[in-house]
Amino acid sequence: MKQNKFWLKLIGTALLLHVALILLTILEVAIYSYLIDPGHPQEFYEKHANESGPWISAVFGSLFMFILVKRYLKRFATQQLTYTIGLPTAYLIIDLVILFAAGYKLSDFVSEYLISSAPKIAAVTVAYMLYRHKK
Repeated sequence: MKQNKFWLKLIGTALLLHVALILLTILEVAIYSYLIDPGHPQEFYEKHANESGPWISAVFGSLFMFILVKRYLKRFATQQLTYTIGLPTAYLIIDLVILFAAGYKLSDFVSEYLISSAPKIAAVTVAYMLYRHKK
């Protein structure tokens, strides 16, 4: 079965993944600020969000990408490798655009970016190796 509007859906999926991970980070900070360590000023929780965000992205982003690639590979027999490479590539490019638009310089976040990106790439690679349709 051919996938219609392949690139539009792939980029949309990468954008929705960003939204989901941002919402998950907000939820984690809310739980942390109300239940685990309440009573600090807002700057304390902003710092916590900046520190925990890359880890949430690495863990849950990898899990979500694995699931998305697995789902695609099971549903469609065409463009499997393109989707497997395209999803993390689109996600990482959007990530860079967001970070640069927020005023960050590459030197400000390069280590967190690499730590967060490597598991996503590994997750889609494993999903591809396990679930691709062999010809």
